[in-house]
Amino acid sequence: MIHDVPDDEAEESTYECLQCGAIVTSETHPGECEECGGDFHNRAMSLE
Repeated sequence: MIHDVPDDEAEESTYECLQCGAIVTSETHPGECEECGGDFHNRAMSLE
């Protein structure tokens, strides 16, 4: 049987702004882009 193991340590992810292409690294979703106000997308996830 497979069990999910909780993550004790926060892992950093890379996020890219969908409007201006700014890239940031953060442990949590960065929210709104400081450069243009656009939305960020986690680069490890597919856009599809």
